[in-house]
Amino acid sequence: MPLLPGEDLQDRLQREGPLPPGIALGIVRQVASALDSAHALGLIHRDVKPANVRLIDASRPAVPHAFLGDFGLTRNVGAVDASLTGVTEIVGTAHYMAPEQVRRLPVGPRTDVYSLACLLYTSLAGAPPFAGRDGPEVMHAHLMERPPPLVGRRLTIGQRLQWAVFTGLAKDPRQRPPTAGALAEACIRAHETDQYPGPPGSHRYGEGHAHR
Repeated sequence: MPLLPGEDLQDRLQREGPLPPGIALGIVRQVASALDSAHALGLIHRDVKPANVRLIDASRPAVPHAFLGDFGLTRNVGAVDASLTGVTEIVGTAHYMAPEQVRRLPVGPRTDVYSLACLLYTSLAGAPPFAGRDGPEVMHAHLMERPPPLVGRRLTIGQRLQWAVFTGLAKDPRQRPPTAGALAEACIRAHETDQYPGPPGSHRYGEGHAHR
């Protein structure tokens, strides 16, 4: 894997806070492209989170090139997440874990779709859906609770975009979009047709730049 310049998405969020929807959606579209490529090979990433997304040209106002890295937890489709053996290990990725990972059920492409929706939520809100809790509480929330609303946090987030993000956060994998790309495109269409379309220039979503 080459040494990439820039910064990871987690660092940018910590420095700047929530991203404009157009920037966040452009990053997610590229990460979705990487995930769809991995899924086509029968591989599930299982650790999609801002710290694993590298941004190139992150200081520019346009959408940066985004690369998905750290495939160290990758498993084949249908694998059971048997590596989660203790609370310390779980906490590191708890905020982005799908319910089926928490339950140690077989994983599939929709597992990464859930994590990608968590990443998008974090990019829009500045914090994960179930922030401010310890590992067991976060995992319980992924299983049982509805994420806090995005609408009302910022004027550029409307009901349609919130609904599209929340489809990716469905507890039942069968109710999520079938692919990462489908989630990204649904969110982009929702934002374009929402009652809060955002400021001029906010719809520069970028094209796929996937690092595999």
